[in-house]
Amino acid sequence: MNEQLLAEAMGNAHPPLTDPTETMGNAHPPLTDPTETMGNAHPLLADPTERSSASTTNSIRNCLKHHGQTLIPPCDIGINAQVTGHQWPLRASRRLYGGGTMDTMQLSPLRRELLEILKERGHRRLDQPIRLASGAMSSDFIDGKEALAEWRHLRLACEAIVETVTEAGHRFDAVGGLTLGADALAVGIAAVNDCRWFFVRKEAKKRGTRRWVEGAQIGPGDTVLLVDDVVTTGGSIFKALDIVDQTGAATVAAVTLVDRSGLAGPQFEQRGIGYFPMITYDLLGIDRVEPVAAAAS
Repeated sequence: MNEQLLAEAMGNAHPPLTDPTETMGNAHPPLTDPTETMGNAHPLLADPTERSSASTTNSIRNCLKHHGQTLIPPCDIGINAQVTGHQWPLRASRRLYGGGTMDTMQLSPLRRELLEILKERGHRRLDQPIRLASGAMSSDFIDGKEALAEWRHLRLACEAIVETVTEAGHRFDAVGGLTLGADALAVGIAAVNDCRWFFVRKEAKKRGTRRWVEGAQIGPGDTVLLVDDVVTTGGSIFKALDIVDQTGAATVAAVTLVDRSGLAGPQFEQRGIGYFPMITYDLLGIDRVEPVAAAAS
């Protein structure tokens, strides 16, 4: 059955189905034409590289729904999506994101190493909960900057980010985000990818150039990768996105080391931007941070 799903998803020929038990207990009329979809009964998927990201996302959801399956989120189609206990390799630039779990088997070797670094060096369980920048309370403290303070660890994280983003089909010529969370990542990714870096200030400079952006002066024609170390509600990374938009540069993708809630993904999807958390709260073994009213970051 999983081979059947894989053939459909990759746009390959679909052999006739005559035994209803092959459809997981649901009757399924035979298909004799690989392009035949039987109306809405059996949506087939073309090659993801030949379709728009939104179309690919919807088609994958529809195909899996037909077979009584769901794509376990948060899951980037650019990595392996788990289907009925099997790994289903797909390639696309869009991310399916929502409430769910992510299996470590879905991670590349670099991302698995990054997970261990963050667990050992970037996570502390506190006796008493503290208030996060988002306004939410949590006993789990995540410090991406401390975790990657050694160059070998920062380099590995940046290599994992470049690998994930480029395999999803995105190319960029500048990388940056809101200071301070983005600073080390921006410089490290620029070194790994041989491109330019920039920082977005929390407020415009009050004298001289009165700039919002330091480092590379991005503008029309530039393609940008937006980065941050930890995202909860996304206030910081979306502030940086708004400033980048004002310059005329195009943000092609956004990345964070750790996503603590899953709230930012749908917002990026609405804006047509691929979103790639390297690690999620469930992989770290911590509780999901619940949103609070008037969250700021």
